[in-house]
Amino acid sequence: MDRTLEIGTPPLKITLRRSARARRFSLRVSRADGAVVLSLPRWTPEREALGFALSQESGSARPCRPPRGGPAGAGVGDPAGG
Repeated sequence: MDRTLEIGTPPLKITLRRSARARRFSLRVSRADGAVVLSLPRWTPEREALGFALSQESGSARPCRPPRGGPAGAGVGDPAGG
């Protein structure tokens, strides 16, 4: 059974998914819709999972911003000089 939590400011919805096969936490962000899922072992207390999610909140689960300066393409120099 999945459970959804909201953490942070602005609120971020995280779905907790317990798994009998999980041995550690796994935080995933869907490329398709940005859904955040935290998989955790069945025996792990929810407060421990919440603590993990809060520790990862600093950027891993937030939407990514496009790089500055636009995409690299034809005619764009290699910054490594190669």
